[in-house]
Amino acid sequence: MRCMTFCIICPKLVDSRMDQPTYRNTQPKSMTNNNSKLKGEPSKEERLPDSRDGFIMIQRLYNGGAWNRGIFLVGDEASKKLAICKMLYPLIGSRNAFRESGILSRLQGHDNMVHMYRHCITYSENRIYMEYCKGGDLANIIDAYKEACCRIPDSFIWHVAESLMRALCTTHMGIWKEDRIEAPRKDWDPIYHGDIHERNVFITTPFTDSPYPRIVLGDFGSSHHNFGELDSNDQEFVEQLRKRDIVNFGATIHALRRVGPGKLKYSDPELDSLIIRCGTGMTDTSRIKIPFANEILGSILRSRETVRSRIKLEPLIKDFCDRKL
Repeated sequence: MRCMTFCIICPKLVDSRMDQPTYRNTQPKSMTNNNSKLKGEPSKEERLPDSRDGFIMIQRLYNGGAWNRGIFLVGDEASKKLAICKMLYPLIGSRNAFRESGILSRLQGHDNMVHMYRHCITYSENRIYMEYCKGGDLANIIDAYKEACCRIPDSFIWHVAESLMRALCTTHMGIWKEDRIEAPRKDWDPIYHGDIHERNVFITTPFTDSPYPRIVLGDFGSSHHNFGELDSNDQEFVEQLRKRDIVNFGATIHALRRVGPGKLKYSDPELDSLIIRCGTGMTDTSRIKIPFANEILGSILRSRETVRSRIKLEPLIKDFCDRKL
């Protein structure tokens, strides 16, 4: 039986305002296949997979995930830019790979989504090549501020809230406009992320016209879409998926605002209001009204000017920027 291989290349929609990191075609000793603490040959998990698809394997970043063989730092042989390779197991991981790559293709080019460069589905493994986010994730920000015993600036938290809600307006409702809130698209098949938290919100190099990094939503491996015709029970299930995304959004904002000395005492009260509106902290959200993504984004945009007038625009701490950006 002939094995079939599917390899799809996506346009590299890299914003020209971003300073993309590059790599040298040599690996540091700490990143080579032979960097093993054990004597003899490295174990299967320690060895890097073969380089392929026009990308050089550089370093294994993460081993976890239900369907993943690993997350790897790779370099594009043509552009010399860094990227991420998410490698999934065959068979059981193929469905997830098709789903995630399909979702990323639909969201390609959105400023607040991780960009996909290429995906390859083979008989033996599945690979998705994505944008490398140099700043890590929001958990890195939280750790850096905890270590420094500082509060995360409210101005940055508002920046994260707006970025994430723009992402959810697109995934939930097909709204792509940046400057105004338009009506949801009736022909849009909703995408519900299902796993929004600090580790799945990533940080990239800042735009030249912004003091803060670009914030992007990633890891759509637990997402739901392609709902088709729904009966009443299905509609209730889909509504719970929508609510879960909004509640998890609020929990992510809550995790940022409670870092550092003083914690809740010095937080912007409008952030408190935003989190409460999202139903964060409620034990049962099935019977309460959770606003839609466009409603929340609308309130964020209306508050933006007053937020700027009353809250000082603070840069991120130098220690984090030096290490990550």
